[in-house]
Amino acid sequence: MYARLKPLLLILVISLGALWGALSWAAASKRQAPSFELKVSAEDLSFEGERAFEFVEALAVGFPYRHSGAVNNRLAASWLLEQFKGLGLEAYRDDFPTVLYSRPAPMTNVVGVKRGGTREAIVVVAHYDQATTTVQGADNDASGVGITLHLAEIFAPEETYYTLIFLISDGEEYGMLGAKRFIDTYPRPDEIIAAVSLDNIGRYNAYGLGIAPIGQGKGYTDLWLVRLTQQIAEEAGLWRPTFPDPVTQVLERAVLISFTDQGPFLTRGVPALGLGAHAEAWPYYHLPTDTIDRIGPATLEQAGKLTEAVIRELNLREAAPPAQQDYLYLDRPAGGLFVPGLPLAAVRAALLVPLVLAAAYYYNRARGAGKGAIKFLPHALVNAIPPLAGLLSLYLLNAAALFPQFTFYPAPPLDPILYRPRYFGILLFAAAVVLGAFLARYLRRRRLPPLDPASAKAAALLLLTVVAAAILIKNGYALVFILPAIFFWPFLPGCFPKSKAGKITSLVLFFAGGAAIFLLLYQYGLRIQLGGYILWYLLLMLSLRMTAPYTALAACLVIGSGLTLLGVGVKAAAAGEDNSASGSAGT
Repeated sequence: MYARLKPLLLILVISLGALWGALSWAAASKRQAPSFELKVSAEDLSFEGERAFEFVEALAVGFPYRHSGAVNNRLAASWLLEQFKGLGLEAYRDDFPTVLYSRPAPMTNVVGVKRGGTREAIVVVAHYDQATTTVQGADNDASGVGITLHLAEIFAPEETYYTLIFLISDGEEYGMLGAKRFIDTYPRPDEIIAAVSLDNIGRYNAYGLGIAPIGQGKGYTDLWLVRLTQQIAEEAGLWRPTFPDPVTQVLERAVLISFTDQGPFLTRGVPALGLGAHAEAWPYYHLPTDTIDRIGPATLEQAGKLTEAVIRELNLREAAPPAQQDYLYLDRPAGGLFVPGLPLAAVRAALLVPLVLAAAYYYNRARGAGKGAIKFLPHALVNAIPPLAGLLSLYLLNAAALFPQFTFYPAPPLDPILYRPRYFGILLFAAAVVLGAFLARYLRRRRLPPLDPASAKAAALLLLTVVAAAILIKNGYALVFILPAIFFWPFLPGCFPKSKAGKITSLVLFFAGGAAIFLLLYQYGLRIQLGGYILWYLLLMLSLRMTAPYTALAACLVIGSGLTLLGVGVKAAAAGEDNSASGSAGT
């Protein structure tokens, strides 16, 4: 058995060595996070938590049930417009169409503009819509709106270098639709030097603030904006907003599903971050108990003063620092360190080494046996037909309104629709997968050459390598999701031919390749309180193309590669053939 495993063990040793070298380079490349000579002090700040609370109360109590499309949503938009006009700002509303719950749902952004000495702008954004499961939506997000209105009140009479834009967005609960609408239609997004999103930021029991740095499919908060915000908080004696830990940063960059309004700005390359309050416990999220009595003026003042200080500091700088989005920030109260992008790129590339070496090894072995691997590539592609058929059926089910239709994201957490699967649609999806499996079986038996295990394995690993390389180019952090497959699947089929253990080993290795995806679904289900219904949510995400089609296609091809390797393993175990003689090393 050692002789059969020796080539793969050698590949594993080389791969771990390459990864260790890249990690060592990254560790040695750590440097001090940037710092700034600040020009703004605590004495320059005039934000008052009690005044912001008045705005929060007026919105939360005066306009309950203001979810997108509701009557009170439109009334709240009119009220917000009057607030901006009363401050002397250039104010306007932007009405735009969306679809929620398979019905048209008109939405409205409300924008107040304070012209500065330049067209370059700073944006403060908060959303006034709320989940259908709450009433007042005091923390989420009347708190952010109250802070934004008070900031507009403070800066309206002042002369500023930058133009200030106060955006009160709609549809945040359904995928940051209002923020996305604003930045997608803004004529000069490259002239926005920074954007700050305020959400869930009024909790009476808060002990600090946190930074949300996630883009919406693309982008991550620039390091300079993170450090400037933290340093300003330290100098002004305010809560220093914390940054996610390194593991969370990697996962956030891999998923790139934003939950607050900084997301669409980052997608368009605008430096942006979200601010939210940290509390020991907050059992009121998206519930009727999210009421005004649970809003603390002291929390509003901490967040409001920090945002005011950031605006004032930026207004004293005629240019933003150089952009830097690819980094790993090791947050520390005294300043922290960061790893720059180049060594991180080397680490991501090193993750592909075992797959590249294994694919090259099996390709050469198959070629040396005179059978080749390229002609068996259709086997791996054909095995991707079942998941591809399921994916296509989800798109069709959405178009036929057999699944709930939304413009972008499904309903927000705790919405009843997330706990009511459309079983007829799910049945049609399952039928499409089954039909795809029958079609793949027919093609394998009638239209493709007889399976040669060694050559088919080489072909499957080649396909997996190409997909992994494409992921590396598009978003290398997303390799984390196929990392178990990269390290486990070269060992398929199992190492116990002519026995049931061979089949069992192959099945274990196959499913181990999906461990990262299973873990992600589990944690995501916990985060949005779905539990097992996360599988229904996943189908909704795919049907709405919340997960980009090219990402879904890559996942289907990965599954096709894995099924091919699994088939080779099961066949080898059943036949008991000696794969070492045919170039597969008996693995």
